[in-house]
Amino acid sequence: MKEIKDVIGSALETHIASVHDDITDLRTDMGTKFTAVAERMERLGAKIDHIDEKLGGFENREIDKRLQLEVRVGRLEKQRS
Repeated sequence: MKEIKDVIGSALETHIASVHDDITDLRTDMGTKFTAVAERMERLGAKIDHIDEKLGGFENREIDKRLQLEVRVGRLEKQRS
């Protein structure tokens, strides 16, 4: 009976050690992948900020053009009157 208990205990310890190693490997691998994803998200955030700046500049130029057209139309209307 003691021999059977020892065999089962040894097998269980080996299995638990193996599971522990697998979990440690998985944790390391996932940590590496999460770090890579975080870096990609940072780069994506920087690209979005850059596009946002360009869009803001474009919107400002378009507003300036519209205001210039309104001034021109206003002058033409005054000249016709």
